[in-house]
Amino acid sequence: MQIKLSLLKNVFDAVKAVSGLFALTSGDRIDIELDYASDDLKPECLAIVAAAISYARSSGVDVTIKKSNVSKDPKKKSSKTKSKAGLLFAEKLGFTGLLDYKATKRDIGIIELKSNKENSDIINKTMQEMWKNFSIKESVYKCINYCLWEQIDNIENHANCEGPKYLMVWENREQKTLSVCVIDTGIGIHKALTTDSESTYKYFTPKEAVEKCINEKVTNGKGKGNGLYHNGRFINANDGTMIIYSGSYYTEKDKNGITTGRVPYWQGTIVYQKINTQVTVDFDEIFTNTEVPTSVLECHEMVNNLW
Repeated sequence: MQIKLSLLKNVFDAVKAVSGLFALTSGDRIDIELDYASDDLKPECLAIVAAAISYARSSGVDVTIKKSNVSKDPKKKSSKTKSKAGLLFAEKLGFTGLLDYKATKRDIGIIELKSNKENSDIINKTMQEMWKNFSIKESVYKCINYCLWEQIDNIENHANCEGPKYLMVWENREQKTLSVCVIDTGIGIHKALTTDSESTYKYFTPKEAVEKCINEKVTNGKGKGNGLYHNGRFINANDGTMIIYSGSYYTEKDKNGITTGRVPYWQGTIVYQKINTQVTVDFDEIFTNTEVPTSVLECHEMVNNLW
């Protein structure tokens, strides 16, 4: 199996490249050849590939990683990547020899999520680094804090995820955008919404579950069901993009509307957001008919443990 990392340009490319790993079972063996013949690697794609390979290993699959450089350009004799995301990606997969690491303040990179208390520290440290090093409007920053807490709360309370889970954060200052990707390898949105016999949405099809999860008050009864809904309203107010990918379906929300479709299988859920760092947002426009959350209003106090 060869994965050409340089050809992975978005979430869909990345999942398509690794989807076959979810069909493997304990005792299976696979050799994966990773092509690093580019410095233009998408951190969200690296995070997705890392999560899938880590999931296969955690399921008892014998995975051997090989590196390759298929570049025909004589000026590109090295397959080394200089991004922090690339370094962290390789560390997750257990090899770092192919990397020539040069740190950048615009690249928080790929972070492995842990237990509840550890995840609180991870979010706070990530937000501290973001405020210190990124160029970002304060209203946007505060909403990102809310989004991260809601998405990771979904993993902790609904995903039943015993496998790998990652957070990826990366700034593109030239485009004035921030990419945030939260990845888990749990039971997925459909099972989370339909398994509980008391769930209002227990008859949802897999497509309906992914399509409707961004609607108001869609929950299995273990929460208010507004986390992804307000994530989506923030993306609308910010003119950004959000992709929710779970099982064999995705929903994409941007300024052109909402699209849902069938895609190669992902075990669990991926939430990807492309955020405009310089487009301010109005909290009252996002949190209609409800109070603005504390994680927004008291973001700085929360992030810096001043409570």
